[in-house]
Amino acid sequence: MKSRSTLKHLNTEPVDVEAVLVRHGGQMRRWRVPIAPDSPATPLPLQACRPVLSDREAVEEASRCFRCGCGEGCMICHDICKMFAYRRENTFVTLDEDQCVGCGMCVWRCPNQNIEMIQTSQAPI
Repeated sequence: MKSRSTLKHLNTEPVDVEAVLVRHGGQMRRWRVPIAPDSPATPLPLQACRPVLSDREAVEEASRCFRCGCGEGCMICHDICKMFAYRRENTFVTLDEDQCVGCGMCVWRCPNQNIEMIQTSQAPI
């Protein structure tokens, strides 16, 4: 089958740089501030830049959820469910099958694909 394209390729010619500069008043590029300033001759030691956490503080910091999308304790399924079918129990999330309407929003939103919908009957929802 032959394709019918509606676009035609242009015949390109070399660009005359001098003519372009004349059209734009001969302005060259403006000077810009450098993106990154020059680094100091002696870098700071890392110990001076980062705080030290105790073991307890480190565990608390690591257990916080930053909603990064990795799926560890994100509770997105609980937040997105309009029927409130999900319940929190300690560190687990459980589904109340009587409340679930089978919309599938939790399945589509789970970043780790930890939720699977299984057909349990032939009856329409």
